[in-house]
Amino acid sequence: MTRSTLQPSRTCWAAALGGCNKMSREHVVSQSVFADGCGCPLIIEGGHRVPSGPLAISSLAANILCRKHNSALSSLDAEAGRLAAALLASARGKEIGRPELDGGLIERWVLKTLINGLVAGWSDQRKWIPHASIVQAIYGLAAIPHGCGLYSVDGDSSDLPNPQGAQIAPYWAKVSETEKHLVGGLVRIHGLRLFVATHDSIVPQIVGQPEAPPRVFENNEIRFVYRPAFISVDSLASNKNGIILRWQPVNGYRGRERTQSTSPQSSLGKETPS
Repeated sequence: MTRSTLQPSRTCWAAALGGCNKMSREHVVSQSVFADGCGCPLIIEGGHRVPSGPLAISSLAANILCRKHNSALSSLDAEAGRLAAALLASARGKEIGRPELDGGLIERWVLKTLINGLVAGWSDQRKWIPHASIVQAIYGLAAIPHGCGLYSVDGDSSDLPNPQGAQIAPYWAKVSETEKHLVGGLVRIHGLRLFVATHDSIVPQIVGQPEAPPRVFENNEIRFVYRPAFISVDSLASNKNGIILRWQPVNGYRGRERTQSTSPQSSLGKETPS
């Protein structure tokens, strides 16, 4: 999936799908994430066009999607809300058991949230619009290439400004003094860190183990698990409480399994300057 372009003002970022209607205010981070009344902050790392520090929930919206394409993502927002509710319940000391969520919907939600931040101009000095292939992946119309997509992140969390709330942090690859490409991004939701890779080489580079196994990448400080089947929320390693993620097979791949890649590298998209 190739390149992205700068966004014209007040344009739906899903316009490549066609059929746009009147613009609406899309919540950059889904309102469902905060629906449980947690009063949690939203932190935008490297944020632009928004005040620094925690933001009020009422300020989370931007004119970045039309009504049609906004409503078409409601299933992603709902699944993210269920994830948030489980995380908040666990943080309050409740036994949550092992609720089951749709891994594909969570994966697409994390990617959507990363793109929302970029299109709104919150995560960079410029506003970006995603390539059509990224849009198709978010709307479930195209498969996400192997190695790209969702990773759970475990490791040192001392840098987290607040155990609850949300955070968006894009990851860039600098190509030259004037050009950079988006290679992934971290979306944190109530203490749970989820990374979405838009290029299959970024996670091995982060941990410094390019020859690591195909699902788990780790060093002494951090551990990435590709399309995890289970995410524990217990402080102890009992795994009594946690989130089960169900994955539908896509092109012969389901969560822990892998088919032979047809390309040595794959990506969801790259950004180019104007």
